[in-house]
Amino acid sequence: MLANSDLFLLDVLVDDLEALDDILRRLNGEASNAWWRTRGKRFERQEVVAGLTRLIKRHWVRTYVPEKVGARLVELPDGVMPAGDYSEAWFGITGAGKIIHAAWEQEASDSGG
Repeated sequence: MLANSDLFLLDVLVDDLEALDDILRRLNGEASNAWWRTRGKRFERQEVVAGLTRLIKRHWVRTYVPEKVGARLVELPDGVMPAGDYSEAWFGITGAGKIIHAAWEQEASDSGG
C-alpha cells in the first residue's frame, strides 16, 4: 500500500525537478495548501529520504546529480539511488509516477477531496 506521504512527494515533484531541501520547504511551507497541514505534522528529512527511496525503487521518481565539471544535472539510470545523504541530488517524477499521481488526483476529485 502506498503511504499518503509518498503521494505528497509525487505531488511536489509533478511539475519540476526538486532538490531535497526544496522538497522539504514545499511540504512544510506556510501556504494554506502545504501538505503538512493535511497530515497535521511537519515532514522530517529522514522520512522524506525514506519516501524518495521507496519511490525510486518503484521507478516513480528518478534521480539527477550534478556533473563532476559544469552545472548540468545528469540523470541516473532508472532505480538508482543517489550516493550519500541525498543532499546533492535532485529528483523528478517519471512517466509511471505521473500515472500514479493522476490516478490519485482523480480519486480525490471523485470523492470530493
